[in-house]
Amino acid sequence: RSEYVQRADDPATGDPGCAGGGVGRRLLHSRRESFKSHKFSMTTPPRVYTDFNALEYSDESKLQGEIPLTGYGTLASLARQRLQLSNGMKFVAYEDGGPECEAIARFEPIRTDPAGRKGEWVAAVNLKNIRKSSKENNELDYHPCSNCNRDLSQSSTYRRSFVEVCDFCGTSIMTPLAPPKEYES
Repeated sequence: RSEYVQRADDPATGDPGCAGGGVGRRLLHSRRESFKSHKFSMTTPPRVYTDFNALEYSDESKLQGEIPLTGYGTLASLARQRLQLSNGMKFVAYEDGGPECEAIARFEPIRTDPAGRKGEWVAAVNLKNIRKSSKENNELDYHPCSNCNRDLSQSSTYRRSFVEVCDFCGTSIMTPLAPPKEYES
């Protein structure tokens, strides 16, 4: 099973480029693990909660930005939709009652995530495309396992940690934010 990902730096669509990423057109093959890939239409990208307070400018003109995708809200948002980030993945970054804009996921191997591991996911955004969020999300407190979909708040070991696994199926809670295979240690 495969899904097609459009070019991340497509000038025809006006999407922000992934400077140095060179993602281009490619096929992504779903893993044979129990984690399920989320299929979505190219016209309706998934909405992923993103903390816009962490926005960093990535160019002198302050038109391009990066937002680290490391927060609990982002992790829960990805898990609810059974998504796992991949380089070049298009999505709508949003903050409930706040801003939203189209974004492209990019793994930055030289950054360090909050748990101290090398590598961090960021959302590449074009700042002139930021607008008021069009929808409210009422599931911000619900965090299911990205594999078995059981509510992790019912788990006896659930403490919003970076190293825990689901009590029901053993899947790492961090699966949606796992680094690409070429960066796994």
